[in-house]
Amino acid sequence: MNIFHFILTFTFLLVISIAGLQWKMMLIYGEPVDSSGGLQVFVSSWEQCYSSCYNIQDCWIAYHSSAGCQHFNFVDIEIRKLNSSWELRYTYVGIPLSVPTRIDRVASFRTQGRPCTLPKAEFHPQPVIILQRFLGTEECPERVSNPLVDSTGSVSDTWVNENMMYNVTIVSNGSILNMTRRVFKCAKGTKLFQRGSGYVCIGLRFFNPNCGSHTEAVSLCQKDGWLTITGPRGSDEFDYLISQKETARYNNLNSLIWVDGDGVNMTDDTIGGMDQYPKCSGFGKSLCKYIGQMDCENVTIANCYNIEAAKDCWRGAACRRELDIIL
Repeated sequence: MNIFHFILTFTFLLVISIAGLQWKMMLIYGEPVDSSGGLQVFVSSWEQCYSSCYNIQDCWIAYHSSAGCQHFNFVDIEIRKLNSSWELRYTYVGIPLSVPTRIDRVASFRTQGRPCTLPKAEFHPQPVIILQRFLGTEECPERVSNPLVDSTGSVSDTWVNENMMYNVTIVSNGSILNMTRRVFKCAKGTKLFQRGSGYVCIGLRFFNPNCGSHTEAVSLCQKDGWLTITGPRGSDEFDYLISQKETARYNNLNSLIWVDGDGVNMTDDTIGGMDQYPKCSGFGKSLCKYIGQMDCENVTIANCYNIEAAKDCWRGAACRRELDIIL
């Protein structure tokens, strides 16, 4: 009897660890529906097969069979889940996980978390499919019933690195796992931030050639692929926007930047309301919000029709745009 296993190795980023997390292996009992997208098969043990993929920047999946080892670069893939008469178990850092030991066909993929050690294995007479995903924890996950493996369901993992967002989605219909990978990036001149469960790209747009009112700022943020005027949700976003405001000074005036907020009304619902703004004092009910004032290092207020003051120019606006899909 042939025993089939997948060890799928995700290698999405150029670095091994991110924010304290590290890549680790995920093992699935199955085989690719179509292996034609893989690289040339070469002779290798299954340990060498997934270990070599782990150390190759562009390798996403390692597949091992009686024919040898095959690596896959970044492609969407379907996995046919297979039954087995064996349950093959390792212990990962003292936490029981089921992973293959006696193997004719093996594939692997990498996800993030603390690396797990592989001591000696035992055989147990039950079929098993194992998923290790990006769980946002340093612990190796315990083996639990997983509806994604056992029947139908889906999981989606998302993380960011260097102004890019990575998403992996795994969907099961009971017999087939569909695995897709997408990469998103913020356009030049913008930066990626997380707001709640979503991600946004924010940046500054400047009036051409001089200064403008809040109404003009709202219009400016709706042109050329931009979505809406926005504002700093928290201090990190505020610091980023402030750091960009002097990149287009006008007549040596201090640059002020309009942000979302006209009286009590706001346009960008991803901010979560004005309570998310770092502010110097109360906002009142009729004035517009801006940043960049010398005597206030947070969001403050002014008449919405202001364009210039003695030493100040309302030079532009904080705007939001969608992430670009690059893969």
